[in-house]
Amino acid sequence: MAKFEIDSDEARALVDAGFLAVSRNITDAGIAIFEAVILLRPNLSAGYIGLCYAYLGAGLPEKAFEVLKKAPPGFEMDLFGGIALIRGGNKDLGRKRLEHVLAYSTDAGHKEIAQSFLQEL
Repeated sequence: MAKFEIDSDEARALVDAGFLAVSRNITDAGIAIFEAVILLRPNLSAGYIGLCYAYLGAGLPEKAFEVLKKAPPGFEMDLFGGIALIRGGNKDLGRKRLEHVLAYSTDAGHKEIAQSFLQEL
């Protein structure tokens, strides 16, 4: 079987298409696109984040959290994992993940989102 690969520009275009689909409530297409990105570029965090985002938008926080268990580590995984846990009803563990992001991430955007969700709890 031949191995199919995509370069970073192609991966970025697919990720953009996936987010566009999800933002337009075309969730099934967004999920399929992000699953393809993960299959073709398993070390690219954007595929996991996108798939998590799609499941969150579909009201499936448990599935969103499961996706992140297979993702490469990073503060964005902690951030979205915290959001998925909170939306799934596990506010204590979700809060801990968001507090971790707030305390240790150097990304201002991550910190801002984490702080916003923590204020809502």
